Amino acid sequence: MLDDRHDGIFDTQSHKWVDNFNANFKARGPQQVSLQFGLKYNDENVDSQQFSSLTLRYGIDYRYDLNAKWDIGVKAASLESLNADVRDYSYGLSVGHNLFKNAWVTTLQAMTTVILTTVILWPHAISSRGRT
Repeated sequence: MLDDRHDGIFDTQSHKWVDNFNANFKARGPQQVSLQFGLKYNDENVDSQQFSSLTLRYGIDYRYDLNAKWDIGVKAASLESLNADVRDYSYGLSVGHNLFKNAWVTTLQAMTTVILTTVILWPHAISSRGRT
């Protein structure tokens, strides 16, 4: 992503590269594990001063299907800024529900933050049980 701004007060130019990877493994039965990796590089020029940063995110998610509509899970993640040498961790428990075909909602009670809710709509079936 490229963003140039020249407004008379500040001249800024920003380049950002973002990449995300998710891997999901669903064995026979009600269990699945997901791994996440994210990377963001930011290169910013503000009034001829150069700034850059590299941010990484690692995560793991374990889910257990209670039945065709409900599942429970546990999540853990790390977010770190390499240039600032700052790290933050999160973990928590979640409950998921299959609303209808290809629509799943989950609520996470993170131990380090407030409750988060995610709704996922899949354009096509991705598993043989639960979210199809």
